[in-house]
Formats: sequence, C-alpha cells, structure tokens
Amino acid sequence: MVIDWSRIEALIDGDKPEDRAWITEMIGTLRENMQVRMINIQNSIQIQDHEKLQFELHQIKGVAANFGLDKLFNLVLESENSLKSGNTDQGVDMASKIQLVWIETQTELDTKFPIN
Repeated sequence: MVIDWSRIEALIDGDKPEDRAWITEMIGTLRENMQVRMINIQNSIQIQDHEKLQFELHQIKGVAANFGLDKLFNLVLESENSLKSGNTDQGVDMASKIQLVWIETQTELDTKFPIN
C-alpha cells in the first residue's frame, strides 16, 4: 500500500456526511496543490535550483505526513535529507522519481476518492 488509510480515516468522524464532504474537498485540494508542486519540482531539477527543490520537497513532506501518503513521504524525506547533506546527485535522482510515486498515490486515492 502506498497510503496509510488509517491516517485519512483519523481526520474524519466516522460516516458523517459533512466529514466525508470535508475530506473529499481536502483530497481535491491536495491533488490541485500537488499538480503545481510536481511542475515546480521538474522546473527546479531542470534549472538545477537545489534550494527551490528543497523547499518544494519540504512542503510535500508535511502534506504527505498529514494525509498518510507513506511512500511519497519516505521518498521525499530521503531526497530532502540527501540535498541537505550535500549529496545533490542522489537528492535530485530521488526527486526525479516523485512524480511516478505521486501517480501511484493518486491511483490508490481514486479507490476511495474518485475524481468527479
């Protein structure tokens, strides 16, 4: 599994319709935000702006942790740590794989939160 579903379930109170609507809206916002972040990551890699890349990774790391997006979180964490420690080649290499993991994450999100 790519997602820790218990983390998402912890954000809502059972089957209350208003909670379900709220989390569905939050997942929609997550998807929109991540589209922008994926573009920013690719641009940062292309122009070799490691500071901007590190910023984007940090933002994604927080969101991924909050939503239980475990596989994405772990990859972003490793990439960010590599960049921080000066291992830019490894950090950039891992960052270049984030888009594929995000696609995998979206596919799993679609099982409970399909795009309307």
